[in-house]
Amino acid sequence: MKENKMMDVVFLVFSVVSVFGVLPTLVESTPVSQDGLPTDCSDVHASGQKLSGVYTIYPTAETPVQVYCDMGCLGSKEEDGKWTVFQRRMDGTVNFYRSWEHYKIGFGNMDGEYWLGLENIYQLTHKRKYELKVDLQDFDGATASARYSSFSIDSEAEGYKLHVSGFINGGAGDSLATHNGQKFSTFDKDQDSFAGGNCAKSYLGAFWYNCADVYANGHTLSEVYTIYPAGETPVQVYCDMGCWGSRTNDGNWTVIQRRMDGSVNFYRPWEHYKKGFGNKDEEYWLGLENLHQLTRKRKYELRVDLQDFDGSSVYAHYSYFSVDSEAEGYKLTVSGFINGGAGDSLASHNGQKFSTFDKDQDSYPEGNCAKSYLGAFWYNQCHHANPNGIYLWGNDGTHYAIGNVWQHWKGYNYGLKYIAMKIRPVA
Repeated sequence: MKENKMMDVVFLVFSVVSVFGVLPTLVESTPVSQDGLPTDCSDVHASGQKLSGVYTIYPTAETPVQVYCDMGCLGSKEEDGKWTVFQRRMDGTVNFYRSWEHYKIGFGNMDGEYWLGLENIYQLTHKRKYELKVDLQDFDGATASARYSSFSIDSEAEGYKLHVSGFINGGAGDSLATHNGQKFSTFDKDQDSFAGGNCAKSYLGAFWYNCADVYANGHTLSEVYTIYPAGETPVQVYCDMGCWGSRTNDGNWTVIQRRMDGSVNFYRPWEHYKKGFGNKDEEYWLGLENLHQLTRKRKYELRVDLQDFDGSSVYAHYSYFSVDSEAEGYKLTVSGFINGGAGDSLASHNGQKFSTFDKDQDSYPEGNCAKSYLGAFWYNQCHHANPNGIYLWGNDGTHYAIGNVWQHWKGYNYGLKYIAMKIRPVA
């Protein structure tokens, strides 16, 4: 498939037009709003204004809004015009790295660069059916477009969520598919689907960002990135973006725990497990508080990758994973097991609080599982999995079940070469 690569865009316009007569329920004989006030540029056109320019419209009956109307070229087909432009970039004169309130209300110069405002876009699109056209031009003068037969956004209470479909290619390709169904995000209001941080901050913009956007916008390499689980505090984490050339849904994982060579001591106190420790390029634990902050706002899935010393690899996948607050003992909720050859060694740990040698919260009345098995985990009475146990370098039955074991795959005496626990949000 040939790709259209317009990397340096000098001109970018998002515009909408109301659709009449597409479905019987959408037919309007006179496309003019209540009290004769124009709701959008198609109403302005219907009133006799045929030239492109700045006009006043009324997305709501009470409030006038200035907008640029693209009426098309003189002599062209009538359906080429009547577009209400809600975003335009052309010369870099207006700063678009702005706060939520700016994007809600709108900003800029209607004759030049501007953003119409999320509330205005919502008021326009929740009453009628609209189509969307995105016009692009690069610095060599080449132009392209993307057109969508249906476009709308939800209310502020619903995050101004985007609904866009019915792609028609005008040479630009479909770069909005992954944004469909996403809420709008700014640097001060993070509503994106990226577990690794705030996309608006990372890319100095504001949009209906998706988890996949970070992958698509260049961060395709598995490496250490900075995320913000609690908002302002940066946290280093290893992001597993999947194998180069593989399906996108193989990647975008936030690694929360990893063992690979025994270089880091995992027999540690509560405070270490709360905050996190280790080397993000190698062995580490992300931290219970970070896990809680990540999983309390969104639905996450979990994957556990395992490898033995003979090179065999398996995994266990869970469709739901979350960790409660410290006040609730960082209790684990995990369900929806999907077998990748490892077997389900977490079922008995579901609903358990986290325990360390200096904070015993397990369900074993006769002792401390963390002390008995030289680890730290969501122990029951005591474990079927001990990922944070002693790194044993393979089969070693000298001391029962103290290793970094996954009982349903290799039993209690086999310390695994590699264990990685990783999570990602579920769309």
